[in-house]
Amino acid sequence: MDITIIARVLFVAWLLDEMYWMRRQQTNAQRGAGSLPRPIWLLSLALLAPLVIRYPHSLPSWLGWLGIGMQGTGVLLMMTARRKLAQAHSFSWGADGATDLVTDGPYRLFEHPIYTGMQLTLWGWAMVFPSPLIAAFLLYRDHRRCAAAERHHLTTAMDRQHRGIDSWMWGLHV
Repeated sequence: MDITIIARVLFVAWLLDEMYWMRRQQTNAQRGAGSLPRPIWLLSLALLAPLVIRYPHSLPSWLGWLGIGMQGTGVLLMMTARRKLAQAHSFSWGADGATDLVTDGPYRLFEHPIYTGMQLTLWGWAMVFPSPLIAAFLLYRDHRRCAAAERHHLTTAMDRQHRGIDSWMWGLHV
């Protein structure tokens, strides 16, 4: 099977998972709590262009398979983490929606496995197609802001701390 087809299928799986969890939220206020980085048109174009544009470049197969591996790992990590939060009744789009600190499943290793999974997915998508690189940078800045807000909520409201192997990522400035 062609690398670009697999990359597109994984990307669509990621989008469907995003839509499922957005629709699952209880109120419009909760739906509006998650924000997308600006400019939204650039983010949308960067993410969706590879679905319709055929790129003329030829990708070394090892690099394409590395991108597919990153995408697959990211999608799996993100889906697993969301389901773990839902089981603990602690899933929310807002930083202050957590009701309990989850430290099992992917949270055993990661501080923010959902954001880490999204970043892996985007960087893998960008290894196969160039335009998602813009989206990876835009969303990283947003993920960093959200991670800081969630960390603040856990330490102030719950008096709990949790760090993982991905904690170093959320302090980088791009």
